[in-house]
Amino acid sequence: MAEKASAENPAESKASDFAAPQLTLPKGGGAIRDIGEKFSANAVTGTGSLSVPIAVSLARSGFSPQLSLSYDSGAGNGVFGMGWSLSVPAITRKTDKGLPQYRDHEESDVFILSGAEDLVPVLHEERRGEWVADEFEREGYRIKPYRPRIEGLFARIERWTRIDDGDIHWRSFSKDNICTIYGDSPESRVADPANPSHIFSWLISASFDDKGNAILYEHVAENDRGIDLTKANERHRDPTANRYLKRILYGNRRPLGPGSHGLPDADWMFETVFDFGEEDYREFPPDGEGRVFVQVTAKQREDSAWPARADSFSTYRSGFEVRTHRLCRRILLFHHFPDELGTPHYLVRSTQCEHHEKPNGSLLTRIVQSGYKRQSNDLYLKKSLPPLDLSYTASPLEDESFDRFELKPADSENLPQGIDGASARWLDLDGEGISGVLADQGAGWYYKHNLGNGHFGAMELVSTRPSTAALSNSNQHLMDIAGDGDLDLVDLAPAAAGYYERTTEPGGDEHGWGRFRAFRSFPVLDWNDPNLRFVDITGDGIADVLVTEDVAIRWHPSLLQEGFGPAVRIPAPHDEQDGPRVVFADRTQSIYLADMSGDGLTDIVRVRNGEICYWPNLGYGHFGPKVTMDRAPWFDTPDLFDQKRIQLADTDGSGTADIL
Repeated sequence: MAEKASAENPAESKASDFAAPQLTLPKGGGAIRDIGEKFSANAVTGTGSLSVPIAVSLARSGFSPQLSLSYDSGAGNGVFGMGWSLSVPAITRKTDKGLPQYRDHEESDVFILSGAEDLVPVLHEERRGEWVADEFEREGYRIKPYRPRIEGLFARIERWTRIDDGDIHWRSFSKDNICTIYGDSPESRVADPANPSHIFSWLISASFDDKGNAILYEHVAENDRGIDLTKANERHRDPTANRYLKRILYGNRRPLGPGSHGLPDADWMFETVFDFGEEDYREFPPDGEGRVFVQVTAKQREDSAWPARADSFSTYRSGFEVRTHRLCRRILLFHHFPDELGTPHYLVRSTQCEHHEKPNGSLLTRIVQSGYKRQSNDLYLKKSLPPLDLSYTASPLEDESFDRFELKPADSENLPQGIDGASARWLDLDGEGISGVLADQGAGWYYKHNLGNGHFGAMELVSTRPSTAALSNSNQHLMDIAGDGDLDLVDLAPAAAGYYERTTEPGGDEHGWGRFRAFRSFPVLDWNDPNLRFVDITGDGIADVLVTEDVAIRWHPSLLQEGFGPAVRIPAPHDEQDGPRVVFADRTQSIYLADMSGDGLTDIVRVRNGEICYWPNLGYGHFGPKVTMDRAPWFDTPDLFDQKRIQLADTDGSGTADIL
């Protein structure tokens, strides 16, 4: 079943504006020769994972980067394709429970170290019995220790804030006395281009052991090279926030430590290069003896262009746009022993990544590991291990045509008027993870369970309901105000504002309703205002109240079972190119709420005949510059175009809304 977006159309029934949040299943996505890859399945989420090691040479004391390509069928898109990522650590602000606010002095955000739990400040107890965070000063920095919420690393993790200007980077010290530095320069940070102090992610910069060995990680920024800037969807964007790992240098000939300067000039023996298509790598057709030769240079030319992928995408959960235009094509390993090998840059091994590129998601289809022998100058003889071929379960919508499906009479029984959002509506009444149909027929509620694959159970009477329940009343709605996956019956009438909680009886088979609980905080609003919508503004999965006005956007944060907080007013920009200047009740245009970028946030969408644009949700009432989509369809002739026939829904599980 397609997951329907929250389509906001002023001409539709008001009942459809209060679509109940629903649990959704995760959206994610055989070797010829064993090269060390490992496959496993997560019995909890039902996702599969695969790990493919990347070959690197061992340096002194075995201090070398540990690299592998990791696949998770529940993961999103990335530099290596759908579901794939590189196993390098970073420290990032958590977004699952709310978008970052960047008020570090208040600990407004939660930090995560890759492969570990949430990071929490280390506390100590003072004489008065109060617990306060540890903090001390050293070398011109204010240092604050952290530890994982559930200990497993047994490492010392510290946030270093420079006292002079507030610049922040992180350091961790492992139980083996290895120091790792994160984000000590702008090149190793994912930060807001308009406000560089808003650092979303600190990427790994360098590692040092206690014997003088070092590993240096170099990153490059995203840019618009190779991008067709004449496309409408590439206007009003700043793609420079994203960072790509470009090279790893290790095997230093002179000892280094965390305080060393001039790391790039440390005379490195090994270098791993990530090629996004801009490296000078040329492979020739096999000769008469079947031999394959390649021509490679180790250094990237300053003017070299890197190709854009077919499925460039953006996420906004950081509070600003992080755009990804590139795919990693291969990983190259060079040795730097000029006296022994006769050249300062000797290619010894590579990991080739081949992709099936398509606009709705590129797939990594083959991984090939190869070795090289230098012939002359930059010419190498290449020999490869048997490839690891990958295939994926295809969506039924991949084909240009598919079989038409109609509900059988038994499945549509007792739905004579269809599902109009008023007398019958889609919602997940019992928290099963899939929406059924709830019908309010005056004398009682009736529910048809969704059995999957377009089949529904018989209409069953909901055994209990609150005595004052009346969904036909415009002030009553079924919503999940606690974020626990269970619906609550919410009454927004000013004289009786509160909710009934959906409960599960002992045994887990029967459901009921708790007693009525009044809201402690309840703003004075016209809850039937056509410009009012329930939208997740903060990214925590809980619906807040959003009201559009002519000159501002006003929203009230959800306080869970306590009600809704005071209004926060965000002035609207003067130019719609910089942000939305729309109201939901404007009958001159079709305004919808849907996720257009696939990042899980609800954007404001405007659909016209021949034009589709949206303003991405940046969180907390802020929306980004207008994104105009290319190849917008003409739905009908101007005199026959009817906006009520347009629906937005994710039909293929990619997370982005499609047009129906």
